[in-house]
Amino acid sequence: MPLASAVACGTNQLQTRQQDSLQAIVNKHVQDPALRELNSSQTSTERGVQRWEQAHLVSALDVINDYQRSRRARVFKALGDFGPSWRRSYKNDPRTRMCELLKSWLRANAASSSLAEEEVRSMCGLCRDILSHPHLFPARNPQSFLKSTADVYDHLQWQLQEVLEKDRSCAELAQRLISLSRNLVADTISYLLLAPTDLKDTDVERFAAKKPRPVSLHSCLHEFARPAELAAFLHDEIPVRFAERIRWIEQVPEWKEIPELVDAHLKHMASFSYMRKADPKEPVKFQGSLQRILKRQDNMVELMSHAMQRLRSVRGGQDFDGFSNKFLDNFLLNRLGCNLLMTHYLAIAHPGRHTIGIIDPQCDAVEVCREAAQDVQNACRDFLGRAPPLEVQGFSQGAPTAGFAPRFAYIPGILSFIVRELLKNSFRATLDLETDLADLENRPVQIIVCADEDHVMIRISDRAQGIPIDVGTRVWSYMYTTSKKASPLSGYGVGLPLSRLHARYLGGSLQLVSLPGFGTDAYLSLPRVDTQMVEVVPDCDEHESVEYSFTV
Repeated sequence: MPLASAVACGTNQLQTRQQDSLQAIVNKHVQDPALRELNSSQTSTERGVQRWEQAHLVSALDVINDYQRSRRARVFKALGDFGPSWRRSYKNDPRTRMCELLKSWLRANAASSSLAEEEVRSMCGLCRDILSHPHLFPARNPQSFLKSTADVYDHLQWQLQEVLEKDRSCAELAQRLISLSRNLVADTISYLLLAPTDLKDTDVERFAAKKPRPVSLHSCLHEFARPAELAAFLHDEIPVRFAERIRWIEQVPEWKEIPELVDAHLKHMASFSYMRKADPKEPVKFQGSLQRILKRQDNMVELMSHAMQRLRSVRGGQDFDGFSNKFLDNFLLNRLGCNLLMTHYLAIAHPGRHTIGIIDPQCDAVEVCREAAQDVQNACRDFLGRAPPLEVQGFSQGAPTAGFAPRFAYIPGILSFIVRELLKNSFRATLDLETDLADLENRPVQIIVCADEDHVMIRISDRAQGIPIDVGTRVWSYMYTTSKKASPLSGYGVGLPLSRLHARYLGGSLQLVSLPGFGTDAYLSLPRVDTQMVEVVPDCDEHESVEYSFTV
């Protein structure tokens, strides 16, 4: 095949993947039928808004128009003219289509005096999901599609804050209405949704009073590697854990005043009901029930983070971070266990070649780290144009040579998640130093994987001058983030604490050691013996100190 034809073929395949991914994201977040199709209509790169009420939406519109003008200017500089083939290609480019969708929404809402919170949240979610696909949109210039999307996301976040501030200005009236109606809307929806199941508060209380039954990795590899046995266990166990989370929400005195907590409560009540009704003896229907429950849990981390942010504005007080960290640690660790067990069941129902469900009996820790590192490094290059050098080494006690890969039974998805989050922090901190390329080569990020018979230890080191002394343990807070802009390399304030939860889930640990002025070492310790890997499942009945009322 001639080179030109091969390049064209590769470009077409990439654009097809871009189009499919963007359309899936639009279908997930956009409800307006007029915007759900990524069509090829084009509009002016001028604002097109004469009067506006929402300044941040206008700023986001300016970002997209600037990106489109810059893109056209680069082509004109290279080609000297916009030929018909380029105009046709530009018009049909998935990035152009997405920009036009965003512009349509921004223009339609910039002049609105009453902007719906859910509308803004949906567009925030759309931009966030686009940013999670850096491999589909390689950056070749500073003003790239992903960079512009990140800037749009920032403006949408600021707009959301304004909407929430306006909502809080009506808080006193809302509290009175809530106290009078006892949250009539949420109660009515819950009733309509759950009444046919004859679900009563006593059902939740009865299940919440039961003790959760933690599972070992050994059990998942043996008796729970059979779908029928695991289905019966999940049918009994998952309602217990959901009931625990429902009770935790209800123990927050102000929960009915926080829309996100009301939403989370409703989702959990519905999932609790679904699981109670599901028949583990009908595999196809049972799998469908689990898939619906998992889908309902998709945005729970983001939802609960927003809930804590809103609750902080209601409560105030210097000790709120301690309360929110304890609440989210228990809540999200419980959720993590549920999701992994349900996902494990769905995986063993459709067995793979080298894994048992979601577990790899011969998990290669070095290879998992290397793949995660390469993905983060590629995202770094695509988004920022450069990345720190990376070194990955493996050692094992008693191994004949260095580089031996420590293998053990583990869930690769957990290990990959932790390594990616740690590396994103190290890469971003290194590049934030704004060093030149020569200096960057002297600041490698190193991953060392080592093991003995009982443990696997992973150290991730950077030379990004360490964590400021005044930050201290706040790096583990769900309310703390150093990122000012959203990107494939920066999270939303929950990456480190979530990584520690993933490590704790099967008896591991994650620690940070900062050397001020030099760098940071992250130490991840994981058990290597499957019988020692037992779920950590929070249980308020055993830890009565878990109390969610709060006094300033």
